[in-house]
Amino acid sequence: MGVTIDGGSMSKQNMEKAFKACEDKAVGGGPKELSQAEKDKMVAYARCMRQNGFDMPDPKFDGGAMQAAPALKSKDMKKFEKANKACESTGR
Repeated sequence: MGVTIDGGSMSKQNMEKAFKACEDKAVGGGPKELSQAEKDKMVAYARCMRQNGFDMPDPKFDGGAMQAAPALKSKDMKKFEKANKACESTGR
């Protein structure tokens, strides 16, 4: 699924300049290199989740970005919510 933005009267160059300037603010704005501190927080969060009853593997980082985790199964949702509540501050 994609979105097409025509820019109205804005030139292609101005559109590209605007997208580039705002790229870090866009949801899903493209892959970005994670800092070591961000990676450490993600690993600590996964460890906390396991300690609180939810089986979450440590994240894998490929080319700086984190690989997507598998989707939650509905039967695991309560375990996830309980562990997530206990670990909220760990991942921040």
